[in-house]
Amino acid sequence: MSSRLGIDVGGTFTDLLLFDERSGGMRLFKTPSTPSDQSIGILNGIQQLFEESGVAASEVTALLHGTTVSTNIVLEEKGAKVGLLVTENFEQVLHLARPLCRRVSSGAHHAQLPFGRRVEVEGKLLRQRIHQRAPMAEA
Repeated sequence: MSSRLGIDVGGTFTDLLLFDERSGGMRLFKTPSTPSDQSIGILNGIQQLFEESGVAASEVTALLHGTTVSTNIVLEEKGAKVGLLVTENFEQVLHLARPLCRRVSSGAHHAQLPFGRRVEVEGKLLRQRIHQRAPMAEA
């Protein structure tokens, strides 16, 4: 069997989705999140999902991970007071994208970073980014 495992860590629950690439079957599992250490909720969920599904870790060919925790902090305005460094002449990008974000999220409130906390900096790309794919560890 060849499977992909997707994990989404939220503030209350961690969702895991195991997708069987051959059959197209999916198994969804939900476990409580552990805000003090997100890895605990993730590992508990993986262990329980493997036990219930009978899938071995060695059968997972891809792991996808995402989190809505940081998105929720921004939307609920519960995070630390922050500033933003932006490349010169790009200070307005977040402001201009705001109406588009509202349409996509069906009118949800989006926090707006005040202009006084955005700082433009001169700069240029000094070195081209190099993207490398990390080898997967054996299970």
